[in-house]
Amino acid sequence: MDRIRSDGYAVSRSELDPDVMGIAAPIWGVHEGEVAGAVSVVGLVSHIPPQAERRIVAKVRLAAARISELNATAQG
Repeated sequence: MDRIRSDGYAVSRSELDPDVMGIAAPIWGVHEGEVAGAVSVVGLVSHIPPQAERRIVAKVRLAAARISELNATAQG
């Protein structure tokens, strides 16, 4: 979890299924360091080339950050 906190996302390649990968970013809760949820994208390894992976990571992180901001605004 420390690496996810520092990187802001996680990538799982073929960990549970050899043909599947996932990219996820945390949605932060209202309390410091609290994870309220996650935004994730799952796809076939063969359909997500490295350059697409970088774009997906950026978009997943952006979506999670926006939801985190909305969560903070709704609570505060």
